[in-house]
Amino acid sequence: MDRHWINIPNKLSAEYAAGMNEFISVARHSMDSNGMVLCPCCRCVNKKSQYMHVIKLHLIIHGFLSSYTRWYHHGEQIEEVEDEGLFDTEDNVEDSNHDDLDAGLHDDIGSKYFDIGPTSDFNDESPFNVDDKYDALFESLHKSFDDLLEFLREILPEGNHCPMNYYQTRKLLCEVGLGYEQIDVCQYDCALFYGEYENAVSCPVCSVLSISVDD
Repeated sequence: MDRHWINIPNKLSAEYAAGMNEFISVARHSMDSNGMVLCPCCRCVNKKSQYMHVIKLHLIIHGFLSSYTRWYHHGEQIEEVEDEGLFDTEDNVEDSNHDDLDAGLHDDIGSKYFDIGPTSDFNDESPFNVDDKYDALFESLHKSFDDLLEFLREILPEGNHCPMNYYQTRKLLCEVGLGYEQIDVCQYDCALFYGEYENAVSCPVCSVLSISVDD
């Protein structure tokens, strides 16, 4: 099976996008109970597990591990893939993912990157705790946003003022008047402590004490 797309310098090309989608289709079958799989990007090198949408972003920003042409960490049998003469060791990881970004920024290609479907298949039998699941998801989303900012800083002209992370971005939005107002809410979602109930200490519906919403 030809997987030369792994070494394509232009990570925004249609061919690279098609290759990533092929990998995602295979990797879905190896998700753990958290909906995560090992990430084969040049930074995680199959040592760290990520959500599918994070993996796809990593493969664009950091590139696909050059030596990983047989996806045995993701359920693929060795005999299923022919050796196409690509790199044989993981010592040859080359960070060429930011070259030739002059093509491929098209709407039809964008849909190939981000139309990845559901990231996990949680069910009633999963031992995964629901609260932990969403805590991990939000942490992953923040990390993905930070990775995207890193990518933007590298392709923008030198000396740009792109924020470093999610928190700097949120602070910047607040400074230009695009922030948010924190509102207390009943822990059972009965009511918002807003307007006439802004200073109430208990829910006007169920009488439970108010709690603050933490982002």
